[in-house]
Order: sequence, then structure tokens, then C-alpha cells
Amino acid sequence: MLKYWQKNIKEISNQENIETNISNTYTIIMNWLHDNNFQGACHNISAAMYILLKEKNIDAILCIGEINNDNMNIRLDHSWIEINDKIYDVTIFMPLPSGVPFPPVFFSKNLDTNQITDFRYRGTKETDLDFAARTVYNFNLEQYAEYQQNELEVIRLWNLTKNLGELIGISLNIDMLKSKYGKTKRVLK
Repeated sequence: MLKYWQKNIKEISNQENIETNISNTYTIIMNWLHDNNFQGACHNISAAMYILLKEKNIDAILCIGEINNDNMNIRLDHSWIEINDKIYDVTIFMPLPSGVPFPPVFFSKNLDTNQITDFRYRGTKETDLDFAARTVYNFNLEQYAEYQQNELEVIRLWNLTKNLGELIGISLNIDMLKSKYGKTKRVLK
């Protein structure tokens, strides 16, 4: 499936004139998630992806909300990236172990079908979020990183971002990341 999704990313990027920095960053993170079986990390990966895109001068927005698919009667709290009002949801195919995987979303398109995703990424009120998502929403990235102190060091936000940055060709300093992005908050969608 990964090769098929990679092909579709290239096809969508060519059709829609998507910047190479966006498609390369997305593809590298998607491959890393798959290769490392990194499940249930939408808040962490979306924050890291946001930072990496900003470092590539992409005007990205870090989002959080309750996404839903009325056709499948599914609602879940989630984090993702938006660029020019288009959804980039790389983590949806790697949910928590108890969750159901769905195809990644690139440029608001389901990468299985190359059609607009059936998920709705709008209309959330803070009270719609469960306790964990509400906590993440209320934290800036510095607070969120502090909240992760019991996690393995390699998957903590700043280390993860630095390591993913190396994969996409960016050399990052953790102190610079904290200073530059620590006050960033997610946007409720």
C-alpha cells in the first residue's frame, strides 16, 4: 500500500502543482511512520510535521479537532496539518492499537482513491474533545513537550522533530526549536 500511496502523492502533486517541500516532507514522514510502526501519534507527528514545514518556509497550520465520517458513523479526536485550506493527515493510517486505520489524506484527498476524503475536519467545539485532546489543545508546544517527559526520549517532540528533520535534510538544534516554536498552539477546527 505504501508504494501506491507514494505514487498517488506524486500524481496529486503534479496535478495540483504542490511544492516539492510539502510532498517530500509528507512522504518521508509517512514512510517513517510505516517503517517504525509508530501508532497513535497524531498529536506528536502533526506537531513535528508542522515545524518541519515551517522550517521549509511553508505556511502550515497545526490543527486539532474531532474529525468524523458520517457514512461510517466514526468520530475521533485528532491532529493534522492544513496548508491553503487543504488537509494533510499523514497519521490517520496509524491509529492507536485499538483504532481503525484509514488511508492517509494528502491535499484533502484520500490516498487510496485520489478523491476528496469522506472525513469532515471542521466544526469542533472545545467541549467536543475528550480529556486527552482538550489537554493537548490547551497546551502550547513547550507545555506539550513537558507533558511527554515520561515518554521514550526518541519520541519526545523536540527529539522526534530533530530526527525527522535529518531525514528530510534539515539540521535542527533543539534549543532553537524550543525558542522558535515553543509558544505555538494548535488551532481548533
